[in-house]
Amino acid sequence: MKMIIRWPKKISPGKVSQRLVANYDILPTFIDITGYKGTVNTDGLSFYQDLIGKGAALEHEYVVFSSFLGPALITKDGWKLRSYLTKDVFELYYLPDDYREEHDLSKQNYEKLKELKIKLLEACDGDYNNGLYTHQKNQIDVE
Repeated sequence: MKMIIRWPKKISPGKVSQRLVANYDILPTFIDITGYKGTVNTDGLSFYQDLIGKGAALEHEYVVFSSFLGPALITKDGWKLRSYLTKDVFELYYLPDDYREEHDLSKQNYEKLKELKIKLLEACDGDYNNGLYTHQKNQIDVE
């Protein structure tokens, strides 16, 4: 997935970044842009410094996304673990060679599958269902 950002006089035209970002990185980036000093609880990492060409900041080793089928994990080096929780199925893809996700590599790369399942489970706080998106529960904790 690609993101296009236009910010005249701040971002050089034609600048390309290979940084791995997720939607949850947008809030910390806006916090850096605006100079907000409050406290925010997020897993996101700001990519502001990368945007304006001021050097590298912390980067994700992987990002995790929720979906109606189950969580997915994408690594910085291009591996994607996709889950179908109702079927107890996990599929593994190497996106640089298979961006359409047509060739499941889980059987040929069992060790990578196992490694990424552990990371995904940790990211889901020990329960893959925490990465299952639903309209039935609150997505934001409200006090």
